[in-house]
Amino acid sequence: MLLNRTARLSPPLARCRAISIAALLLIGAGCGSDVTNVSWTASEVTFDYHASRTCAVNFHYVFLDSSGSVLDEADTQRSQSVEEGQDYHETISAGDFDRIPDGTKSIDTTPNCR
Repeated sequence: MLLNRTARLSPPLARCRAISIAALLLIGAGCGSDVTNVSWTASEVTFDYHASRTCAVNFHYVFLDSSGSVLDEADTQRSQSVEEGQDYHETISAGDFDRIPDGTKSIDTTPNCR
């Protein structure tokens, strides 16, 4: 006779499983794409982007201070068509979002493929 049991993980294993699932979701959200060489001035953000699939893409930005705390988040309103395997150099002006917050020390840039 087979019993229908739900396996319970100890707290450390459950935490690792949750982290692994979250990591997979984040990779999927970015379409497996690669954003590198992010830099910025008071008026623009520039970065390199490698498209791992053909899609219409826009970008989500998280502006972080020196301690890693979120100062603000923004999305570009426009999207562009990209082709799988191609590299792109992006320059996004601050006009595409409100502004780059004072105290920004890093910017996490995530592509959203549709």
